[in-house]
Amino acid sequence: MKLKLVEQFSGSLNFMMETLKEKIMYSNQKRLLAALLGVTVLFACTSITVQPVSAAEDIREICIENNPRVQVRDFVSVLQNRLAYHNIQSQVVEDKSA
Repeated sequence: MKLKLVEQFSGSLNFMMETLKEKIMYSNQKRLLAALLGVTVLFACTSITVQPVSAAEDIREICIENNPRVQVRDFVSVLQNRLAYHNIQSQVVEDKSA
């Protein structure tokens, strides 16, 4: 009887250990996937070199080309407000040929 109980306990313990190993492996896989996704997103970022415009240019008005791929909802309005702060009027256009 005791041997049977020990075998049952041992079987239950083995099952619990295997389940725990699987959960740890799954958790590690999720972390690895998240890290790889983060690195991919980081390398997918665009790098743009920006040079300031000379104050002698005296810009009064610019056109902003609408880009539907921009994911920031209020990007254009914030940009227009900042331009207005510098006394620059702006107009949104749908494509470069406008």
